[in-house]
Amino acid sequence: MIIAVDGPTASGKNTTCALLGEKLGIAYINSGSYYRAVTYSILAIPVEDREEYLASNFPLITLQQINNVVHFFLNGKDITKHLQDNEVSTSVAHIASIGFVRHHATQAMQAFAHGKDVISDGRDATTVIFPHADFKIYLDAPLHIRATRRHQDIIKQGKSLSLEEVEKEIAARDSNDLKTSGFDPKLIPGMHIVDSSTGGPKEIVEHIYTMITSHA
Repeated sequence: MIIAVDGPTASGKNTTCALLGEKLGIAYINSGSYYRAVTYSILAIPVEDREEYLASNFPLITLQQINNVVHFFLNGKDITKHLQDNEVSTSVAHIASIGFVRHHATQAMQAFAHGKDVISDGRDATTVIFPHADFKIYLDAPLHIRATRRHQDIIKQGKSLSLEEVEKEIAARDSNDLKTSGFDPKLIPGMHIVDSSTGGPKEIVEHIYTMITSHA
């Protein structure tokens, strides 16, 4: 069984998928972690054009399931704990926008999921990576709610950014994602739309869990 979760920025995808994967006893693939792994692989390499370098020197990144948690390995070394490093966070957006990197990510995640029960999230999860997923979920929430969540995360990180600025950034990201994909994922046949603002993480997970198990 493959569960693919799509949705806009700060809609709660990561938290929901992690909790749901744990409840179902299946592996959770955070697609963003693959792009972070690629980013981490190149940080220490002194090159001006990272895209050009990656095109001919793409890193060997593998995924391995350890107790239902997917770990990322670079040349055989587990780098999972480094994927949230500040240096990675500031550079990952550019790396994730490169077409051939996204292609490698799709192939790697499809290969890992083959013959397994997994849950995965990401902008392309329901359309490109797992277009034939058994369950497709679009996790949504009003812009202001999502901006408030992200703003709280930013404050916890000790950064200074107003709620208004965060809301503008997320609105711009929403618009860019729609332009990039060329269509609204919510309109995909078979997509289950879930509003994550209707309850806390546990309530949302329970709602999706009931939906999945009742159709199994």
